[in-house]
Amino acid sequence: MKNQLFKFGVNNTKLKNTITFSKSSGLTCPAANKCRAIAVINDKGKKSVKRFKDTEFTCYSASLEALYPSLYNLTRHNTGLLNEYIKKDDFNGLVECFNVSLNKKRNKNINLVRWNQSGDIYTRFELEALKKVASMNKDLIFYFYTKNLILFGHNHSIPNNMKVVASYGGKYDYLIDRGYFKRFSKVVFSINEAKILNLPIDTDDTHAYMDKGANGFALLLHGTQEKNTKASEALKEIKRNKKQLLKVT
Repeated sequence: MKNQLFKFGVNNTKLKNTITFSKSSGLTCPAANKCRAIAVINDKGKKSVKRFKDTEFTCYSASLEALYPSLYNLTRHNTGLLNEYIKKDDFNGLVECFNVSLNKKRNKNINLVRWNQSGDIYTRFELEALKKVASMNKDLIFYFYTKNLILFGHNHSIPNNMKVVASYGGKYDYLIDRGYFKRFSKVVFSINEAKILNLPIDTDDTHAYMDKGANGFALLLHGTQEKNTKASEALKEIKRNKKQLLKVT
């Protein structure tokens, strides 16, 4: 653990001027339900996506971890290193490692930090460390999606530069229903479903950290879905209606 740093990414096709932090999908998502999936390796070294009985649609990041070895290795590294700090109960060490790793990767153009691009906040230990790091970097906006809402309590306090998106599809959806989380997201299987729910569709994550997403938004189903499922059929229809999506966003 000594001298090891967390591995952060910079940008992807959707996020600009953004640093990203990723952990193992599924393995760090104790509250996931509808999207629960894990990238696994068999005895021959072949990766695939493991789904569960309650999985209604496959987690996008789990599919990517199964597809790209470099991403799989990165998420396992970050998850393993975080677990070491948790086991040692080394809060100050974790904060320092997060902060050093983050600032080693950032440049003058960076203004956003997408925490848990894959994975979720799975312990209060990590949550409190992240809040501390955000307070140490007030020039950056930190944001993340989470289904592990029970960690926050009813009167959760977070730094002003942190945006938390409560993600529907988990064990604690009732906390969103009761109004404890005003900023929330919901995966929809069609543009029409978003319209019925009266939710704007976010295609670039801006609803996650800007004021326009403060009252909830929809995320259109994407990624690789298991064949012959409701999700795979919905994805085919979404791809056929891409032009329509451009008109409503």
